[in-house]
Amino acid sequence: MNDSASVQCLSIAPGLKNLLEQSGLFTVKSVASLSQGEIANLLGIDTYVAGIIFQSAKKSLRDSKNNITTTKAATMVSTIR
Repeated sequence: MNDSASVQCLSIAPGLKNLLEQSGLFTVKSVASLSQGEIANLLGIDTYVAGIIFQSAKKSLRDSKNNITTTKAATMVSTIR
């Protein structure tokens, strides 16, 4: 996943993904850049649910960075051999 990955990649309910897009949040990065309170206010949902969305976005970004780092390391090792 990259910085422009769609919110459709998030591990949340399809209805929440659609609500994010209807609210103008199309990328994981755009969701992760907001606070839980901002997400709750923007979507008109409970802060608990907004927290689930926020954590899913942060995890997706973190997993993406870890995957890129692992891929780069594997490439370096195979280049050295």
